[in-house]
Amino acid sequence: MKKIRVLHIITDSNIGGAGHHLLALLKNRENVKVVLPTGALLIPSLKKLEIPYVELPYLAEKSFSRKAVSVLLKEMKNFKPEIVHTHAALAGRVAARLYRHCKIVHTRHSVFEPKSWQTRFPMRQLFGALNQTLSDAIIAVSPAARDNLLALGVNEKKIHVIFNGMPKIDSFTDDIIVKLKEKYNVPPNDFVVVQIARLTEVKGHEYV
Repeated sequence: MKKIRVLHIITDSNIGGAGHHLLALLKNRENVKVVLPTGALLIPSLKKLEIPYVELPYLAEKSFSRKAVSVLLKEMKNFKPEIVHTHAALAGRVAARLYRHCKIVHTRHSVFEPKSWQTRFPMRQLFGALNQTLSDAIIAVSPAARDNLLALGVNEKKIHVIFNGMPKIDSFTDDIIVKLKEKYNVPPNDFVVVQIARLTEVKGHEYV
């Protein structure tokens, strides 16, 4: 069976949910390559998993720039992917459409409530047309992410809700829990809640 060549493009310099999702997605995969910003913190993890990658300029923390489109298009012509999977990276979708010889999959990892002006005519129609043109399929990692896309005029038939899959985590025995509470000076009868997320407003720490 032929193995499809997939090029993943991520613009994050840090390691957030999208980065961890990408690592889980790529584990034990062949015929894949990752494009990411120069010096991205995800690189050591890619090396450990022996996943091919290339660092490119003009990508860092910016979804679109003409220079990024140029370097991405050059990389696509070299790698010749059959699928380009973008994680944010509007420049990646533009470059892939210019490249023409691939399908474009885009994953919406975050939930950003659209501003009111984005959901009114003609901006909603423009956003919708842009996503229609630059994506063959769109993955939303939650129903809320799907609703955001719908509010921006994206065709519902293009959106597929696929929750992030993560490796099974270890479960702790009562003895281990007691030792952990002792280690961190937590009273033995206290109920402990942990939220693991970046310290940014969008993560909703204030509500926790």
